[in-house]
Amino acid sequence: MSTEQNISYSAGRDASRERETAPERGNWFHRNRWFTNEPITYTGYQFFRSILAAVPYGFGMAAVHRAMGYIGVLGQRVGLTPEGIAKANTAAGLAEVDMNAAFHLPGKRAALGRGITRVATSPLNQALQIGLGFTMFRFVGGLVKGQRDKVMNENNTAEDTNRESKNWWSNIKNMAKTNWVAESTGTPIAALTLGFASANFKPIGSAIAKKQMLPCGALETFGQAYKRAVFSPQAKLAQNAAIWTVAYSIFFEASERIFKDMQLKRGKWLGNTNSLKNAPDDPTVGGYAADGHTHEFHQNEPPPKPKLDIMTGDPSICRFLFRRVLPVSVGITGYALMKRGGYIAAGGPMHFVGNSEITKGFAHNAKTFLGDSWREGAATATFGVLWMATDAWGNAYDKFFAKLQDKASHHPLNEHQSKNLADLQDKLQKKEMAHGRVA
Repeated sequence: MSTEQNISYSAGRDASRERETAPERGNWFHRNRWFTNEPITYTGYQFFRSILAAVPYGFGMAAVHRAMGYIGVLGQRVGLTPEGIAKANTAAGLAEVDMNAAFHLPGKRAALGRGITRVATSPLNQALQIGLGFTMFRFVGGLVKGQRDKVMNENNTAEDTNRESKNWWSNIKNMAKTNWVAESTGTPIAALTLGFASANFKPIGSAIAKKQMLPCGALETFGQAYKRAVFSPQAKLAQNAAIWTVAYSIFFEASERIFKDMQLKRGKWLGNTNSLKNAPDDPTVGGYAADGHTHEFHQNEPPPKPKLDIMTGDPSICRFLFRRVLPVSVGITGYALMKRGGYIAAGGPMHFVGNSEITKGFAHNAKTFLGDSWREGAATATFGVLWMATDAWGNAYDKFFAKLQDKASHHPLNEHQSKNLADLQDKLQKKEMAHGRVA
């Protein structure tokens, strides 16, 4: 080995030793832990999260929509005459068909077929769509949020951030294993509420959210279509926002409670940053969770008696209204506005699945399925505006009341209180000694 090679080898070995012994330097994420908390970057993070989550959501919604469409068509063919089938696929739907027995085929089998069709076109259709779609949406969105919270945690050391950044794929796999069972249980059950409540919102036909032909024969511009989809009386924007506020508020509350119950049952509950608690779920854990984070305040001290139960108690109607419903009402209104624009840009909501649609062959149906997945996913990618409202408000609400509670529950004892506390402790000590429980 030449002298130059020896020098180069020695320098490389010394540099390697220096890297091993020197303190680990923080990476870009550690130096910029504020990045997702600024208004612009916070908005970008929430929409990035919702865009990723919208991909499996679109496929899930389209798959159930198509499956229920096929079931409805099967029921029509078994229970209706050709004239009844044609009538059922018009704007009037099954309502007029049910009132006219001339459209019905005779027999119990035909009655069963009509029943199947009613089920396939009932609010259960939408509930099942949301059950599968939102399970995937919340699951993927939760993985993104979990990894972001691990990497961008303000309490991380440089070594913590570097480790979490390097192990991102392992973290995501572990989170997926931990969360999937609870998410796939809680979200479909809660989706029944969301599906049945949302089914009460009926704008005039699906054309309200896609471009239409003008009287002059030209196609609407995006601006013209959006104005009609938002401001026309038929758009029912206020009704849409009101129903969605109630539906999504109950949906979030129910799904998160079932999620927590499942994780507790499996021994995998780690605390929920969006749930203000006065004590840890595990009594063996030191400290108490004043704002959802165990050890956040007064580690190894007993939990204080709640002072603000009307606003922080769980369950509590005030907490539900001010922490859940209020931010959802703001975020869901923005979501209703943006989702209509998403439908217009993507070409409208999912296609109606009728007899004529199914008979067009596999290629056509596969293309329609992919188109439905794209349109539904693209419109729902705007869900980030709802997360922007609920996440920011929830964190601010929890921190505000945690500080008030902390201040109200931990104040210096005066002389009289100190004497009483000492007397009480002395009495307890004597009682324990009398029963032989202490030496």
